[in-house]
Amino acid sequence: MNAKEALEWLKARGSSTVARVYRRHGATAEPLGVTYADLKTLVKALGTNPELAKDLFATGVHEARIVAFEIADAGRTTAKDLDRWLESARDHVTIGALASFAAKVPEAPAIAAAWIERAGEWPTSAGWTLYGALAAQGRLGEAEAAKLLERIRKGIQAAPNRTRHAMNGALIAIGGSMEPLRGAAEDVARAIGKVEVDHGDTDCVTPSAIPYMAKMWERSAKKKASPKKKAPAKKKAPARTKA
Repeated sequence: MNAKEALEWLKARGSSTVARVYRRHGATAEPLGVTYADLKTLVKALGTNPELAKDLFATGVHEARIVAFEIADAGRTTAKDLDRWLESARDHVTIGALASFAAKVPEAPAIAAAWIERAGEWPTSAGWTLYGALAAQGRLGEAEAAKLLERIRKGIQAAPNRTRHAMNGALIAIGGSMEPLRGAAEDVARAIGKVEVDHGDTDCVTPSAIPYMAKMWERSAKKKASPKKKAPAKKKAPARTKA
């Protein structure tokens, strides 16, 4: 399937009602209104296809770009490729999908460090979202994470709208994934107070950091405590008897 055929597949499954929801949630690239269940079906059918990923992203269609991040090859994606995609990403959904994919790239820590130094809401949002993903993956060092916490404490309230949301997410990811920094993250959360983010005409809310971190640790404890289910033993075939 090429980009034209994939786009036709998406258009055939579009819904004006779903498209309105996507626009309300900030989608600026042309949304067709394809559900994420259908997108998952297409991703499964396409498999990993880096060239098709580039072609789909170039269409400018919202859902095509989301699919592009799912079928791109992290091992063959460079920082320049990610920068090129970042330059034309102008909504938080696309930024989130881009950051999630970037977290699979080997150079992700260096990319996150570069993105948060850029000017503008979208590059910094992508950088902080990427840092949150790295913290959750255990790919963020304690010393670097501690510096990020201090940066969040000093700068979150003056940051652009969606950057505040991403910084709050990184704070939660660090405090909810890195036990040695949990107390420091909670101290930062208390110092900055409530983080206000304009989510537009949606029911979305910015989570309160300390309660959310606590829930993450509760889930982690339950997961560790729950016994692992053993795979059922394979039945041995009956031995053949000689006639």
